[in-house]
Amino acid sequence: METGEYGAISTRDRGILVRLADEYAAAAADPGNATRGRLWADLNENRAERPMVWINEIPWHELDSEGELTLRCAGELAKEWEFRLRKILYQWRHMPCDMIVSPWFEVTKSWIGGSFRLDVLEKTIPQAGEQGISSHEFVPQIEDEKDVERLVRLMPASYDRQKTELAYGAALEAFGQVLPVKLRGVRHIWYTPWDNLIRVWGVQQAMMDLVLQPDLVNLAVGTYVSEALKVLDSFGREGLLSIGTTNVRVGSGGYGNVADSQAGNKAGDGIAGPSEMWGCSNAQIFSGVSPEMHWEFALRHDIPWLSRWGYNYYGCCEALHAKHEQVRRIPKLRKISMSPWADLDEAIRNYGNAFVFSWKPNPAVFVDRVWNPGRARTELRQVIRKTREAGVSLEIIMKDISTVLNEPRRLHEWAAIAMEEALAAGDPA
Repeated sequence: METGEYGAISTRDRGILVRLADEYAAAAADPGNATRGRLWADLNENRAERPMVWINEIPWHELDSEGELTLRCAGELAKEWEFRLRKILYQWRHMPCDMIVSPWFEVTKSWIGGSFRLDVLEKTIPQAGEQGISSHEFVPQIEDEKDVERLVRLMPASYDRQKTELAYGAALEAFGQVLPVKLRGVRHIWYTPWDNLIRVWGVQQAMMDLVLQPDLVNLAVGTYVSEALKVLDSFGREGLLSIGTTNVRVGSGGYGNVADSQAGNKAGDGIAGPSEMWGCSNAQIFSGVSPEMHWEFALRHDIPWLSRWGYNYYGCCEALHAKHEQVRRIPKLRKISMSPWADLDEAIRNYGNAFVFSWKPNPAVFVDRVWNPGRARTELRQVIRKTREAGVSLEIIMKDISTVLNEPRRLHEWAAIAMEEALAAGDPA
């Protein structure tokens, strides 16, 4: 293979990857992974032994003070895999919480099309750093039915077998002596109609049209869902779906392990269907609309999509505490998001312990001028106490972390505090 060919791994790059894979294999061999898998499955069956804790959506560009995340490979694919391994190992060393490290290296099948995004016109202002968060200004493009017909279109997925086989072969060559290599398809789909629609509608105009042009809004949402279902069907036809009830992130929350997760772990590279996966949806832009409008212009359209899956997660950053009557209509619902702006007391009154609460602490805790770990502990302890008293299964998901002010220890210390509080809540003493 020439070094410029996709899937080619040079001898130098292979040496770097193998050294990282050795470290990864040691982490994967930790027996605590199996224990945490069982605890996540218990949580997802709504019988949590204790709160589960996980961190994601991390500002990696601020964490490389010791060079642990510095890439040393030269090839395109080798750098992609190196970064994946370095991130897992960094998190394992410094802020593991309840993460699980799989005892294999996973290669994801490649495909053409199959995106759930719409074509947008926008202006962006990037944050400093390659991985920083950008500000977006979207140009409104929907004014009438013709615009919906033109813009709300998705392309079905087509399996790229050649690219997949190149990557799989390269992974076997690079890791085969250290780790099993498994070929997987899509294990979860981040499905969010309104996040995509506002990119072609504009936030202000979309919100105004809920009142001014409700028929147009319903047409656009219904069209998007219909298109998305066609894409999902194409993933199935192309053999691109894999079991998603193991340590796969679901919705905006934690892992999707269920009681038969070990069967999924042993299923090799088999093809799955939606019934062996988690579905999700949300309407983050609808935080300020009434429960009735949330149902009319979002949730009722989602039901055909959500009905396809074996398990469902609903919500992200929208506050759902007062929308319980609508949310309860979701089929096979297991988890609901409790954003930093949700009224937790009202959520407990309205939902009781019917669902797992996927609680998102406010990442603003990391931007105090002086890091205040006591503030973090107080918030964690209060939420854990309230949910435990109400018999609510809780996962604590620290996410949307745009910055830690270039002080990685803030995130490391938060992880340690969160685990201390979660473990204390599970201690019968």
